[in-house]
Amino acid sequence: MKENSPSYSIVKQVQVEQEEKEPLNGVSSSRKSVSWATSNSSSDGSDDLRSTAVKLYQLRRNNIILSIALSIATFLLLTCLTLLYLHPYSSTGASVSSTVDQDPRANSGPNPTTYGRGCGSSIAQAKAFNCRFDILSKAWLPQECTDLGNDEYLTDSWSWNHTGWGIYADRWQTRELTLEELSQYADSGLKWYGTEREHLVHCAWGLKRVLDAFWHGKKLDFVIQQLHHTTHCVDRLYMSAIKADGLDIVLGKGNVRFGHC
Repeated sequence: MKENSPSYSIVKQVQVEQEEKEPLNGVSSSRKSVSWATSNSSSDGSDDLRSTAVKLYQLRRNNIILSIALSIATFLLLTCLTLLYLHPYSSTGASVSSTVDQDPRANSGPNPTTYGRGCGSSIAQAKAFNCRFDILSKAWLPQECTDLGNDEYLTDSWSWNHTGWGIYADRWQTRELTLEELSQYADSGLKWYGTEREHLVHCAWGLKRVLDAFWHGKKLDFVIQQLHHTTHCVDRLYMSAIKADGLDIVLGKGNVRFGHC
């Protein structure tokens, strides 16, 4: 085809237009590639941050669970050593039944004589043995048994909440028992009923009594000194604690120390 011909001029013009468009298309494709790569890089960075945050949360949660488990294990070990120090469980001693609301106090029966001086099997015998009624453990106990927490149990019921924690003749709280009426249940065999708040306070002071007996050489009620009762109370306090509100608010502080055993 001749260069001066009209057909050649038309073909040449089309080629020039195509050459002008191709670089633009190439630039556009390059920009698209760069944009996709940048977007993909940002997405990968966000995924890495989320993955790191999840790992840190899981590590913190595992550390908290491990700390709680170690604390409970340490407390149970100390309790076992305390019980062995006081006196071992006699093979003829009575076991504890927890048939009512899993509370070891509910069906504990009379104090056995295998734990040293007991209080007999009736209120008359208990008084003859100079025993006293212990409100915290709901039992007639010898005078030498530790009574730590009795006063606090009676006063805290009104200072820490507006309703108190009464002891009732039935589950529906139709009649609250006086201290004298409650003490007479040892002869009648009737069951008393209390709130979960009262139960937890009993558990807290019962555990303190174990340490009070250990450090001051006092006698301990045969129900409270048993491992079954300690395990029961630790479990109830633990479950109530982890379900309470505001547990993740930072309130505690302390110093690292050099200790001794």
